[in-house]
Amino acid sequence: MTEMGQKGFAPIIIILSILIGGAAGYLAYTKAYPAWISSVPVPTNEEEAVINTPTPQPAQTPAPAPKPTVKPTPVPATPAPQNNTCSISVLSDPSSPNSVRLTAGATSKNGSYIKGAQWDFDGNGSWDTDMSISNQNITHNYPNGTYTAKLKTSMSDGSTTDVCSKSVSTPYGFSVSLTGYVYEDINCNDMREPSERGLTGVTVKITNMNGYANLATLTTDSSGFYRFTYNLAPGNSITVKPHDEPLPNYGVTEDRHQIALNSSQNSINMDLGQIPSPVGDYCGF
Repeated sequence: MTEMGQKGFAPIIIILSILIGGAAGYLAYTKAYPAWISSVPVPTNEEEAVINTPTPQPAQTPAPAPKPTVKPTPVPATPAPQNNTCSISVLSDPSSPNSVRLTAGATSKNGSYIKGAQWDFDGNGSWDTDMSISNQNITHNYPNGTYTAKLKTSMSDGSTTDVCSKSVSTPYGFSVSLTGYVYEDINCNDMREPSERGLTGVTVKITNMNGYANLATLTTDSSGFYRFTYNLAPGNSITVKPHDEPLPNYGVTEDRHQIALNSSQNSINMDLGQIPSPVGDYCGF
């Protein structure tokens, strides 16, 4: 090829090189563009419109109208049934510290009264008497020791009380005594002399000055001696007055002897004089 011909192809080759290079660059650009566009934010001057959707609220249920407060009518409580109850009193018996007087009592809730009493004297579960009004006051003799007396009573309303109990210990209380001689008071001085004999068969009565009940009626023995014994509950005392009934053709002085018997003065001697009629005239009879 001539030099002229070579010079004529040179521009064409340059243009083709530019076109080929530009095409290659364009292809490289287009391949890289999506990755570039995803990693680099595109600035914008337009504010994004934010739509605030309101949160739905539940429908309000209207409150019910208040009802007037109604106070319930109070129902009176049913009273517990009131049962009759029994009780036991323990008293000394005059005859012996081992003899005890038991008295049945009852507390009534409806005005009823005792119709009968039944006793278990030693609390062994076996009833010792029947149910009878005659057992309301009863005397029982215990050996020395402590026992539990039990009682139940029948009432006029037809009910029977629950069993009640009381401790009993014997000997119970203490014994007091009044002794002496009924004698022939020849010299009318109300004092027995060694020469004045006792009078036999004289009746001597012992009176309780608290209520004037007759506690005992005694008779003198062959020597003119009499003895009165009585059992008192612990802490008790008794004031008594002896009275001797005159024998035929005898008189007695005015009764003026009152004797207190208690735990500190439990034995007293009291002689009682009777005056023969001839001497009685002299003494003022």
